[in-house]
Amino acid sequence: MINPPAPFALTESEAVLVQQHQSLRQAQFARKGRMQRIASVVVPVFALAVLFATEWFVYDGAMPGDLFFGVIIAYLFGLFSQILLMKLFVADTKSRMLQSVPQVWETRHITLDDGGVHHVSDTSKTTYAWSSISEIENKDNILFLWIHAFSAIVIPHRAFATSQDVTAFEAEARRLAKP
Repeated sequence: MINPPAPFALTESEAVLVQQHQSLRQAQFARKGRMQRIASVVVPVFALAVLFATEWFVYDGAMPGDLFFGVIIAYLFGLFSQILLMKLFVADTKSRMLQSVPQVWETRHITLDDGGVHHVSDTSKTTYAWSSISEIENKDNILFLWIHAFSAIVIPHRAFATSQDVTAFEAEARRLAKP
């Protein structure tokens, strides 16, 4: 018989780690999109092609050097500022989500049996069938039971009495999750 984790609530640092792992999985999934990969290469090249075409067709190959380099610098500034703004937007969104989603901070009770993973919190009671567990990961002192691609049941190692209990719980979850 395995020892289940004690009831727990995520700490702020654990919630941030969980969110980072979920965001990473989403980004990896998004990168698989063919159109996004193509657009990330084609759009900047197309913008430069327009600049060079303007230089040849409007200025007959004699665009003033300071104008040409000014346009290039504005282009590069635009790229870098867009990247910076996107990073700031993502950080702000993560911060607001952590503050505005009360379920992140609820006390959780997690148990396993042949019927699935039972997740009980202050506001919900859910059983996930083993067939819905797509992957089990043990990272950053958190056990992730991934439900399909982006959502996970998370259990910090500190919820277990010993590291052997973490190992036994993980092994049992892996055994039950196999078809």
